[in-house]
Amino acid sequence: MIRTIMVGTDLSPAATQAVAWAGALARDCGAELIPVAALNRESKAASREAASKLKTAVRMLIDDEVEGLGIADVSRSAVVTFADARTLLPELIASEHVDLLVVGRTGAGGFTGLTFGGTAGFLSHNVECPVAIVPRDIGAAAGEDWVLGVDGSEANRAALHWAVQVSEQVQSDVHAVHVYDPLIGPSSVPWFEEDEAVGIEGRAARTLVDDVVSTRPISFERVDGHRIPGLVEAARRHDTRAIVVGAKGAGSLRGLRLGRVPSQLMLHAECPVVIVKVGRAH
Repeated sequence: MIRTIMVGTDLSPAATQAVAWAGALARDCGAELIPVAALNRESKAASREAASKLKTAVRMLIDDEVEGLGIADVSRSAVVTFADARTLLPELIASEHVDLLVVGRTGAGGFTGLTFGGTAGFLSHNVECPVAIVPRDIGAAAGEDWVLGVDGSEANRAALHWAVQVSEQVQSDVHAVHVYDPLIGPSSVPWFEEDEAVGIEGRAARTLVDDVVSTRPISFERVDGHRIPGLVEAARRHDTRAIVVGAKGAGSLRGLRLGRVPSQLMLHAECPVVIVKVGRAH
């Protein structure tokens, strides 16, 4: 269940889109939104008075933006501080009992001093909650339901439970999509025939979905092809608020630790992507 959502903002267009998406979800969940800005610590080198004025000015700008987006009723006044986001975020998430962290996909994700790649790598190791990555240009395309990538893994189980809990909270549906890609599926093991591999992986994914008890509909579909285009296309077919995927925290791409599918989805999905790590679905 989502009670507290934290969103990073540096007042960039990408961050504004993330704040708007997070605010809409907070309203639907009955949750509280906490905007956060981590200012460059070099700015603190100025006088104490100047630093205080800068923090106040940034806070006012963020609060005005929140008001303009029509989500002030679900938002706290912004938290603005001079800090390294890599230190600030884990502390705030723990102290505020944050259930979801939202960041923009472009640039620093809303946190000054971090490149997007650095943000992704950092979040995968140190943030103790699910993370939503919001693309800059979703506009009116943001829907209500959740597309869940399923493969029957333990990481996937955590993502499934998160999606089901949130769908019940906001009264939306979950569309579980199993994309069988023979290039990365069990058929890469020599003693598996392709048909057998498809069946094993598909049955594991279907069993995972069927074992979940939910008050909301959970549909299941299987498509063949590459996993990233398959999930992106599924999101287009449905009224999708976000794609939800699980992550083990160890991937095959150099410099990224989220796993190949979550990492690529963050870059290519047309809607937000929620990444849920094993053991962090609640």
